[in-house]
Amino acid sequence: MVPWTHLPLLHVAVKVDEPLIPKETLEESNILFFTLESIYNIPPAMPENFTFKAGIEVPKDEAYQEIYFNNGMLHITKDKENWKHWHGIPYLPGRNAITKQRVSEDNHEIRNYTENEINFHTLLKEDAPHVRWNTLKRCFLTKDTTGKFIEMIFKHNCLPMEFLVESLEENANEKATSKKSKEPEPTAILHLISYLDLSPLLYPGVGRIRLASPISNFDESEYKEKSLRGNKVFDVIIDSPEPPPTIPEKGKSEKSKPKKAQAKNEKPAFTPHALLEGQLFVIVEVELLRPLILEPPLSQIKEKIQVMIPERSFTIKRIRSKKDIKEQFRDAIKNVHGLMQSEFCNYMRRLAETPDEGCPKPFPTGQDLLPYFTDYLKSSGSDLLIQETLKKQVINICRVRLRDKLEGGTMLDIMRELQDILIFTTSEMHQTIDSHFEGQPFRSNPSKEYVNSDMMAYFAFEALEDEDFEEGKKWLLERLRRCDTDYEAWLDLALYHLRLGEIDEAMVSVEKVIALQRKHFLGFLLYAMILTEKENYPDAKMFFQTLIRLYDDYREVWVAFNAFYIIIEDKVGQDESRRRAFKSQRTAFHWPIRQYLLTSWRDMKDLASPFLQAASLFLKINCYKFAEMALAQEIAHAQNLESTGYIYYSAVLSFLKGDYKDAKSQVEKLIPESKDYPPWCLAGQIYYKLGLDKQAFNAMRCALQCYNPPPEFHMLYLRLGEFYNYQQNYNLAAEMFINASRFYGTPYSWRQAGQAAYESGDYKAAELSLSESNVLDKYDPSTWALLALVNISLRQKEKFKFCYRQAIMLNLNDRALETKILDMNDKIFPEDSD
Repeated sequence: MVPWTHLPLLHVAVKVDEPLIPKETLEESNILFFTLESIYNIPPAMPENFTFKAGIEVPKDEAYQEIYFNNGMLHITKDKENWKHWHGIPYLPGRNAITKQRVSEDNHEIRNYTENEINFHTLLKEDAPHVRWNTLKRCFLTKDTTGKFIEMIFKHNCLPMEFLVESLEENANEKATSKKSKEPEPTAILHLISYLDLSPLLYPGVGRIRLASPISNFDESEYKEKSLRGNKVFDVIIDSPEPPPTIPEKGKSEKSKPKKAQAKNEKPAFTPHALLEGQLFVIVEVELLRPLILEPPLSQIKEKIQVMIPERSFTIKRIRSKKDIKEQFRDAIKNVHGLMQSEFCNYMRRLAETPDEGCPKPFPTGQDLLPYFTDYLKSSGSDLLIQETLKKQVINICRVRLRDKLEGGTMLDIMRELQDILIFTTSEMHQTIDSHFEGQPFRSNPSKEYVNSDMMAYFAFEALEDEDFEEGKKWLLERLRRCDTDYEAWLDLALYHLRLGEIDEAMVSVEKVIALQRKHFLGFLLYAMILTEKENYPDAKMFFQTLIRLYDDYREVWVAFNAFYIIIEDKVGQDESRRRAFKSQRTAFHWPIRQYLLTSWRDMKDLASPFLQAASLFLKINCYKFAEMALAQEIAHAQNLESTGYIYYSAVLSFLKGDYKDAKSQVEKLIPESKDYPPWCLAGQIYYKLGLDKQAFNAMRCALQCYNPPPEFHMLYLRLGEFYNYQQNYNLAAEMFINASRFYGTPYSWRQAGQAAYESGDYKAAELSLSESNVLDKYDPSTWALLALVNISLRQKEKFKFCYRQAIMLNLNDRALETKILDMNDKIFPEDSD
């Protein structure tokens, strides 16, 4: 026999004039490499005539392709060479069936999905009974089949792999015909299955996974639930390998039965179910030519940060109060003054260079020069810029100061207010400019408050979602400190208190809203609901009646009134309010409520039922009792417990009340067939609260893959970023935190983006992100500490010292981070270690 290494080697080259697969199709396609290695924890007593078959289903064009792995044989010793074998050609002699690839020897990379702790490095290096294939199968995936493969992982997280245990032992019929048949036919004796968890392949940048998956007895109902199609690969019926136990007759005990003598060396018969006494597990390797989801490069992350944080000299704040408009008007006057001063210098320089143009001789001075300078401003276009700047500020002043007069005042009141506005604007311009010419500083410094009222509301409700209640209250109280006459700030504080169950504090805040805005819709509605919660029914009824006189055409008002009548058991009021709820044409369902932008759930689309619309509004304003009653009325009216809207808002109600297990059972009725983002978004947050990280990640990725998802998935991106941080995939973590900051940049989101960028080694991007977080909240010691760490890495010694002093002064409590900073300082600036 000639050794295989000495056999002739044939090189074959194939050339075609045109590609077999078009380039466009090839770029959108992929290749799946599936390697079935071995099954372990095989009982030593298993007979050698037991063989294993394995089978999986993978997408292929319009159908599914069944792939079988035959001839899984028992081996006692390990495979010393570990070559992978070609699939489908086991009949080739010797080494003709092996590939040029070996089974990976890095056994630390195996993901363990079994219930036991296994030392794979030791197990795979030693001799132990195992069923071995080491077979590689390659599958070509088009764009459509790749989408089906991703859908399979999204919906079920797994790829079912079936195993069929067969025995080559001759049965009675085969023995009778043994003269005619050369080899006995294998008999199927056990049907097993393993659900291969392939969810890591959905992580961006991951194109290969090697895992150990447990094997269990095949269960029909479980398979239909977890399989994409529900069709078995091995359609066989396995007879029970052990006869059912017999009941002894009366008067006879089993001890009285005679026992057959056994030979000393006789071994007990091995039953197929003995395989399941230990925890069987299979090791497989799944690899793709290119990852299903590409990982963004570091340069792309840095570019996104730079685009999102442009250079700015001041922040344009939304007009909220009279104090704000005064500051903005003064700033506008100073900007206009600076522009005019610059243009005047340019004009005089132009006259010095070209004295014959633009001005008569002798040169006029003082007021005589004004018309010539005005003509110059018109020719340069600066006059239009000055007009638009002042016009915008005057319009804002009129909007704020005339707001109350237009709602309840007379024409005379409006005229008087306009006169006061004229006096105010004129005096402010004179005082601001005069103070400059007299050599005095301006009355107010340029605005450096980059955080406006709306942004502080976002910060507060983000902290609420993370259960940092004191941080949220801090931001809401800071809003009121700046302007205690902002009724929307009081309303947000009331909603915050209601979310925490603080009814008395919420009632005080709602009273402030009504005092500042006498006809506020949500103010009256909340106050009536709070009075109902406190069982002050006479006053609650009075406020409901006032609300109906002001807003009698809103469905939500009548649904809330209907719930009130149910509570006080007024049958006549119930019938009338229910009739008016269906008759009303207007709805507050689509009203933008500020804190709702950052919460963990979204509205379902196209809700026609007034009770579901009302339940949505009541959930947004944290009135859970009224939301529960609205859902009960929906069931009473629709008579459909399987309604998608009812199930979804019931899950939202349970989630907001903190009953996450009930919310999970509700939302899981919707997500298997849902292609809309609200159920997936809610499911991700529920799984996150329950600590089910893998399910939470998959649900959030599904939400992003649904049809027309909203771009402002702030909390969802934050959760994904935290997940990638835990997996130490810092590039993707930074990408998620930047996406969270795109629409609602908060100190937390920017700080997390900076920390992830630092861990990935991009110190400049980390500095940009942490600086933005510091601008939004300059009193956070963690941000200062991270900036100190970044400046050490950038060798910026003075900046490091300043940032570290600020962190210590603000009482940094993160000892691990402080220790890391000091260690880095000793390493990079050893001269300062003393």
